[in-house]
Amino acid sequence: MEKGCHEFVIENYSRGKGMSVGERIDSSHFMVGGHKWVIIFYPRGQSEIAHKEGYTSVFLCLKSNIRSPLQISLEFSILDQSCRGNHLVFPFRYPYLESPLIRVSFRHSISGFRKFIKWSSLESSDYVKDDCLKISCTVEIFTARIENLSLANVWSGFSRISERKEGASVFLKVKGESIAVQKSKLVASSPAFRSLFSEAHSQEEIVIPDMEPTVFKAVLQFIYTGTFVEEEQDEIGDKNSCNAFLVKVLAAADQFDLKRLKKICESRIMECVSGESVAYLLCIADRYRATDLKAACLRFSAENQDVVMESNGSEYLKENCPLLYLDMVGSTNKLEVGCSHSQGKFSCDGTSKLTAFIAFILLKQVKYKPCKHHLLIHQIQAFLNITLNGASGFGEFESALLAYCPRLEIRP
Repeated sequence: MEKGCHEFVIENYSRGKGMSVGERIDSSHFMVGGHKWVIIFYPRGQSEIAHKEGYTSVFLCLKSNIRSPLQISLEFSILDQSCRGNHLVFPFRYPYLESPLIRVSFRHSISGFRKFIKWSSLESSDYVKDDCLKISCTVEIFTARIENLSLANVWSGFSRISERKEGASVFLKVKGESIAVQKSKLVASSPAFRSLFSEAHSQEEIVIPDMEPTVFKAVLQFIYTGTFVEEEQDEIGDKNSCNAFLVKVLAAADQFDLKRLKKICESRIMECVSGESVAYLLCIADRYRATDLKAACLRFSAENQDVVMESNGSEYLKENCPLLYLDMVGSTNKLEVGCSHSQGKFSCDGTSKLTAFIAFILLKQVKYKPCKHHLLIHQIQAFLNITLNGASGFGEFESALLAYCPRLEIRP
């Protein structure tokens, strides 16, 4: 473990009052664990939501290229300049994960607080003295116990088992490749494997459909060793792309009901969340019931609404996954929107163009559903009737919505 601390002195702090949302002040570079870091401070907030609620934002950013991911812990402190030692300490951890460790995978990775401390609290306190604010950042870098493992080494072990057929009680065929496994370990690891082997008890070789051998071997590695080593990416530092291998392992973990592996994949995929990737990852989270990842995507959308709503992924969701789009739009605009098909309930507060569009999406979604949705349709139509000045028929709603939102393109 290596530990370092950097004190970021922000002089002329009052100039931050004239800064806009998203404008930042960077510290000088500093070294911890042989890696270069920088503290980024936003006096008027990094996002619109932080700004509207009166919060500053602060982040730690990695400025060096790295060959393998780092595990770090992070703590920010606002230093009390009255000499009373009443420092404000902010240990960082993801609210949706148990571990305080943060995984840093590439250059320009950032970790920190979009809602750090309200600027009104700073300006009327002992933390700003002589127009100067001091922020301390403590970073600890931990050496992961799987650091020296590689996929090649792990999988060569599987190859030796397969060739010698030692310790194997059954063979699984994955895309034409026969893999020897220890049935007892798999059965003990998951009810999904117990079900698989009970249904195919008479087969000498069981086929695992729609899965790549490398993905299945990663699952076996986790079951046998309790560790997970992901494939190396071709590019280091591309925060707008997500390792497709991780997504495939997440899907396999969901299929085989391996909850801990699923959580590991979710936590690593969260690092890929960006303006361009959030809609795609929201689809992934919904498909594989990754609740932590979905919450992270919605939280990111709420805090970066302008970037998210202008992305290509947002357009894809709007056309292909309207209910997920509704979730994302609801998070970005704080709309109180609810829809329950099973209970036939609809509620929508506000009369903005965006809200009207959400209601219209829901109307299109349920128009051809069974009779139990008639009440839901009626409630949505009643809402639109108020919002769009009296249109009543379904065709009239579409015409009225187009008149209300002239630039809106509606496709069947």
